[in-house]
Amino acid sequence: MAAARLFELRNTHKGNFSFADASAALDMYCSDGYRYDRHYREFCAACAEAALPGWEPLRAMAEEVERAYDQAFLAPFGREWTRLLDAGFLQSWCLPDRAMQHNFFRDQIRPVLQESEKRKAYVIISDALRFEAAHELVESMNGKYRMRAELDWMLGVLPSYTALGMASLLPHKKLAYADKEIVEADGKSTQGAGESR
Repeated sequence: MAAARLFELRNTHKGNFSFADASAALDMYCSDGYRYDRHYREFCAACAEAALPGWEPLRAMAEEVERAYDQAFLAPFGREWTRLLDAGFLQSWCLPDRAMQHNFFRDQIRPVLQESEKRKAYVIISDALRFEAAHELVESMNGKYRMRAELDWMLGVLPSYTALGMASLLPHKKLAYADKEIVEADGKSTQGAGESR
């Protein structure tokens, strides 16, 4: 089923990805393009479980899925994203009307906490949780529990690596490097206890 859905996407987009700007590219990925990654992951997981010696039809299907994923999505979307970066987006690294990771606490958490002294906010941070996997998690949570989960994206920090990304989520006015490896938020180390040397 995942392979059929991936082929349907391939036939819909035909590897034609052209965007006016980075915002349009990211909006397309978050509204529809993430499904390439999702269906590819679902197929690979199912294929790994079913792979037995002598299953030639499955091997042929896996090769076709690999080709479709690479040639209809990864390569053309990657080329277009590179073009947008080279056209100036990398230098500006800012999108109008889009949340920025370094403002996460200020924009997302502080307003919730200010509603009431009894208000609490729980933030689950998962390094490198893919958008398509998060989308599936939200669908699952909304289908089973008496809660409303929402998924949104924000523009991350550059350079993109764990220590800086995690630090940028904390309340701070200024991020700085204490040395080449330790990030400080307002002069305090953000290095976790489990990361001490």
